[in-house]
Amino acid sequence: MCLMSNDLLILDVNMAGSELIEGFVNKASNYTKIIIFSELDKNDFRVANLIKIVADSFLSKSPRLADIISTFQLVFTEVVRRSNRYVVISTGLSL
Repeated sequence: MCLMSNDLLILDVNMAGSELIEGFVNKASNYTKIIIFSELDKNDFRVANLIKIVADSFLSKSPRLADIISTFQLVFTEVVRRSNRYVVISTGLSL
């Protein structure tokens, strides 16, 4: 699998094969945005370490809809800005 051209990588530190996370992260380009998605607390050692070193954002597995929307808007605003694409993100939801 080639991760070099992906804009976004969503990682779960508890997924089967989570020991491979470092490999995924190392293969991702410097421009790939990384969201850690976990049922663990963001203060858990593994999660905190990934957030500190490589992650652009964190989402718990029980997020509020507003948290999901704001996380993806934040991350994709950077992706869109970087690629010189102009996209209007509209959820149609009132938060």
